[in-house]
Amino acid sequence: MSDWIEEIRLGLRLSPRGVLILVDHAVPERLGGLARALLADHPDLEVLARPSGLMDLPDGSVVVLVPEAEDAFWLNMNRPVFARKSLKVVLFCRREVTEVLAREAPDFYDWIAQRHECPPGVAEHAVFGIRQALRCRAPGILFAYGYKNRHPLERQARIERFERVFREALPGRTIRWIEANEPYARIVHEIETAGRAWVACDTVSSAQVERFRWALAEARRKTRAILLVPYYHEDRFWNISDDVWDRLGVVIKLLTNAGARHPGRLAAVSGLEDDLIASLIELLRRGYPEDELFAAMLRSADPGAGLGERILNAGLARVPVQGDFITPPVQRHLGKRIGLWRRSRRPARQVSAWMSSDDGGEFPLLRGHASRIEFLLCQGERTPERWSELSQLAYDQGHFDVAHTWEIRALELEESSTARRWAEKQWLAKHIPRLFSFLLGLALSLNRSGRAADAEVLLRRLLGLPVEGDLEPRFLGLSGRDNLLAFVQGTHRIELSPENRKELWNELASALRAQGRHLEAAEVEAQRDQDLDAS
Repeated sequence: MSDWIEEIRLGLRLSPRGVLILVDHAVPERLGGLARALLADHPDLEVLARPSGLMDLPDGSVVVLVPEAEDAFWLNMNRPVFARKSLKVVLFCRREVTEVLAREAPDFYDWIAQRHECPPGVAEHAVFGIRQALRCRAPGILFAYGYKNRHPLERQARIERFERVFREALPGRTIRWIEANEPYARIVHEIETAGRAWVACDTVSSAQVERFRWALAEARRKTRAILLVPYYHEDRFWNISDDVWDRLGVVIKLLTNAGARHPGRLAAVSGLEDDLIASLIELLRRGYPEDELFAAMLRSADPGAGLGERILNAGLARVPVQGDFITPPVQRHLGKRIGLWRRSRRPARQVSAWMSSDDGGEFPLLRGHASRIEFLLCQGERTPERWSELSQLAYDQGHFDVAHTWEIRALELEESSTARRWAEKQWLAKHIPRLFSFLLGLALSLNRSGRAADAEVLLRRLLGLPVEGDLEPRFLGLSGRDNLLAFVQGTHRIELSPENRKELWNELASALRAQGRHLEAAEVEAQRDQDLDAS
């Protein structure tokens, strides 16, 4: 137990009459631990969000009060109530609320007998989820960082936010962060050489998710993998989020409307976990006794897991099968008892992109051919025919560098170098016309829509010219941006006919002129003539 909580328990125990104890810099992630600790000494503990509720409490009650700034006037005017009723109150205040109390309720603030600093905290249910995932050798974790859009979404903030939870859950364990926009072969190598470290990837698009998941499957990584995603998804990876309700008053109102007699205490013990609060509301509406729900959460170190069986019995969660969406509390409750992923039923060749599930509204994580590709990488022998099939699927999915890497895998299994060179030429002859047509059309579209700088990058790559400058501002807003960046950063040379190269040279000159770089455009045209004469 934390030292600051133990000091609060001691302060309440040594005060024969009423006392005010302030917990400053309070964070909602710490409320659950404080409430469960105080309940061990004070089974009738109340947790309130509005100070007006103090008027109805018996004399000598022990209360955790989570006030807001607008409560300062009420507290200052009604401070005799605390003395008359001998209330033992722990004020659980955010820093800005404490400052308002000190400024606008000075008489009340002077009555505070003890002050404690609340340390920063992480959501306990996220910690339990990561530990249970490791214990059960879950295939991986989907850490939903934007479930309620409350936290900053910058990349570094997302990573630091997850690492705080991870360090609390598994102190001493290491994470190797993988950059999804790296060449695909390098991603596979990074995962293969990670050893016992967890491998993690911060993703913002479907294309990044697919590259990382395929690399995991190719490297035969079966556990200790993490994907940072915006929201929950229907997937065989475990969904975990560290989101909590940051306004206790809203939760109390919802639970009260559902029939709870002690909603604050119920909310605090739940750890303010979003999914658990939703389940509590439904269980109360269906007539489950509040005392039984409270006792079940209190008996378990993980309150969500403690209610898991009741959530299942009430029909609030679908039949748990790995691969379907399972709410995190039920997931932690079942652990290894989650039904095995139905590998025997091969995924459809085409999975509709972002189809909503019937129950819960979560979307499948892998779209199009992505789930089938992952399945084929995990199953059976990796023959040249298998690699060629995977290459074609990746090409159809829009991952050109992945498709080429897998075709090379197929070629490496061929018996002779002659057959390998011939097969590579055959593959290039088969796919280059489609690839060229698509990329030239994209370059034309970019050039005509005022994005000549993006068109220039793409055309230089197609012509084998050096691509200079920072690529981060390129291709923004395009659905296949990650694939285009991977293609531009690749090293494989594309052999094109003189006619195709002439089209590219002309379009590159147009792109430069559109940017006002007329001298460079003239140099490109001269270079075009030399190139075509040489061919």
